[in-house]
Amino acid sequence: AMDYAEQYMEEFDLFSKSPNRASHKPYVLEIHKRNTKEKVRELFS
Repeated sequence: AMDYAEQYMEEFDLFSKSPNRASHKPYVLEIHKRNTKEKVRELFS
């Protein structure tokens, strides 16, 4: 999840407008904001 979020942020303009990835935006932003594996795990528990 963190790797995907990092890639998404690097290509934010493209991915956030892409029909198959635009819906991921709120999740990616939340993962990016948490920025550690431990904090990201909290999203899934």
